[in-house]
Order: sequence, then C-alpha cells, then structure tokens
Amino acid sequence: MTNSYLDYIDKPTPENIKAVHRAHGMIQPVAAVVAGIGLQTYRGWCSSADSVNFRTPHATTWNLFMYELEARRLGYESVFDYFKSNS
Repeated sequence: MTNSYLDYIDKPTPENIKAVHRAHGMIQPVAAVVAGIGLQTYRGWCSSADSVNFRTPHATTWNLFMYELEARRLGYESVFDYFKSNS
C-alpha cells in the first residue's frame, strides 16, 4: 500500500482492490458498505479476471471509494465531512 488511496484512482485491479481493503483493515462486507455496493458485487471486484464472478468496478464508484478511504485516512468521518470542512 502506498501513502495515499488516491494513488489507486482509475486503477481498480483485483490486486489493488484487495490491497486497499486490507490496508484499511476492512473485511469484504465492510468494504462493500463503504463503497456503497452489494457484497456479491464487491466479491466480484476481488475475483480474478478468469472467474465467472469477475466484475470490473465502474470508474465513478471505484474513485469515490478511494476518496472515501482517503478522507477516513486523514481523520474525517467521510468524504462529505472532508469537503464540508474544506469549503
């Protein structure tokens, strides 16, 4: 894991997805909630490309997930709190 989740913007590979939720100390069900998606969808994100369950995250969903994790890493409750305090 690098110093910032923003390093993963536009890079939703299964390896990066697993690295991100492990680095944040989350299990898959929690990561799915934070990402705003269902658990099966999140598990599809983590699947290898040759799996029938494989799913590629939509860029908007993935990037918002990265911004959310970055805001939390910086000590904010959410990305929305980050924007409120910095506007």
